[in-house]
Amino acid sequence: MGPSQTMPSRRTIETAVALACRAPSLYNSQPWRWVLGSQDLSLFSDPDRILPATDAFGRQMVLSCGAALNHLRYAFASLRWTSVIDRLPHSQGRQCLATIGLAPAQDVSDTDDRMATAITRRRTERLPMDPPGRWDQTFAQVTELAAQSGTHLEDIGEHGRPELEAMSRRLSGLRRADPVYQAELRWWAGHSLYPEGIPAEALRPRDTARSRSNENSLPETSPPTPETRTTARRSCCSPPLRTPGWTGCAAERRCRPYFSPVPIADSRHAQSHI
Repeated sequence: MGPSQTMPSRRTIETAVALACRAPSLYNSQPWRWVLGSQDLSLFSDPDRILPATDAFGRQMVLSCGAALNHLRYAFASLRWTSVIDRLPHSQGRQCLATIGLAPAQDVSDTDDRMATAITRRRTERLPMDPPGRWDQTFAQVTELAAQSGTHLEDIGEHGRPELEAMSRRLSGLRRADPVYQAELRWWAGHSLYPEGIPAEALRPRDTARSRSNENSLPETSPPTPETRTTARRSCCSPPLRTPGWTGCAAERRCRPYFSPVPIADSRHAQSHI
């Protein structure tokens, strides 16, 4: 096969990645980076977007990238491309979480098509939710879905609920008293001017008031990461497509990449990127 048959067109790749970047992530931090090679696409974690107070070990960052990878697979499937995913390949610093090879698909299953369509309709609901009416049936369906991804799901049952609730309350108390965590929360939540973070309209009124209260009570500080921390290769367009020796944006416009280090405070103006 020639190169044109083994890899999708640039427009197809950009369309799939744009859908993948709609995946949920911790505080909508979008901690992923996409690198396009000649024969595959690679997913990297972005250490400049880790939240040290909330996610000290990077577990939530990896889960966020996993959600983006899941979206990418369905997006490519809806575009008639099969994803061949190699998870956690050997890489320096273990920042490469997956490489995605692509092969033409003959057709699209109804499930893949519905899942891809649902990506643009998905929203994160932060309000309390009622329990499912038929828990046994719901749990069986969720367990089956999890098993398809090689994941074992277990119901802790009523016997584990008091202990889990006590742990949750204890952690909430510790975080309320942690100024570093509160500064990080204030940095990522309650703003509407940036593409990252949780916008004010997505928060409950009580949470918005609490965020404003924190802004009045806490001293003005930079994010909990050091001020000297930088993020390189940010681009002015959204989302920029990065290939060896080339940086461009999804709309095929020429953009000016920031090759000099950019302070982390300025990186909020850049959207998720590849």
